[in-house]
Amino acid sequence: MKYHYIGQAFTPEETLRAYTIWAAYASKQEHLTGTIEAGKWADLIFIDILNLGTINPNQLLNGQILKTMVNGKVVYEK
Repeated sequence: MKYHYIGQAFTPEETLRAYTIWAAYASKQEHLTGTIEAGKWADLIFIDILNLGTINPNQLLNGQILKTMVNGKVVYEK
């Protein structure tokens, strides 16, 4: 994958925030979701990538989902 505008690309941390807290804020649901806190929905995935901050973005799709939780309940486990 080649980036044509690398200066405009999200960092790995910005990408994670875009799918979590920023998306919750944009949909006015930050009181329900977007961060891991008591009383919020527990929709989570567990992946085998140890550090999203240092991984080469081209390698993200090589990660494997190990577990998925929806509303605090495990719905998939490898």
